[in-house]
Amino acid sequence: MERQREVAKAILCGAVLALLPLLGAKQFQIGQRNFAPISSGGNLVGVVGGPLGTNGGTTSAMNMTGADLCVAAVSYFQPGAGIAVSSSPSNTWIPTTAAAISGNMGVQLFYAIAPTVNSAMTLTTTGAGTYTSGYLACWKNMPGATLDQQSQGVNTGTGTVQPGSVTTTAADLVITAAASYSTSIMTVGSPYTSVAANVYGSVVGLGLGSYTQPSAGATNPTWTTSGTGSVATAVGFTP
Repeated sequence: MERQREVAKAILCGAVLALLPLLGAKQFQIGQRNFAPISSGGNLVGVVGGPLGTNGGTTSAMNMTGADLCVAAVSYFQPGAGIAVSSSPSNTWIPTTAAAISGNMGVQLFYAIAPTVNSAMTLTTTGAGTYTSGYLACWKNMPGATLDQQSQGVNTGTGTVQPGSVTTTAADLVITAAASYSTSIMTVGSPYTSVAANVYGSVVGLGLGSYTQPSAGATNPTWTTSGTGSVATAVGFTP
């Protein structure tokens, strides 16, 4: 009987481990805290967000204590009034180049280096008629991070979308985001890790992923979507 119990435990553990990659694109909530998978690199302190609303909105609060690089990922409907981001505590958010289909959807990353953080940090996006999704993600062990390289790409059809190759000059933390009208969770291919994602519905769908390179070189994340039309961006940060 004892032997049977040990075998059953081993089978159960194996099943849980097999499911972890499939759960990687999702955000979990346990008690009052939100959790997402830890990226392969710089240490992900936390991520919070999701669908924000027709005119933008504010995320739930998240403990970002100890972070030294924060990134805001935003998807939006481009004919709207344009996107602005802010946070509590207040920070200076630097925009990267947006990836957009003219007159349609867009995705953009904003970043704050050496940000002011606390135990209840939030992200707010504003923009009339932008149908926005947004995520706030923060990393530690990135002291003095600098923007290295970035790339953006679009696909007006279906299937996959890539931002285009990013050739880094150092072993970067590469952060990628994609937007689409996908009604299923967007996923990013290995070696990238899906950090968070939400589907298209009342807002433009959004996916966020990251990868810490072992050395400098070219990288081009591939996002898989089920919608027609998608855009993607990738930005490398040197620790």
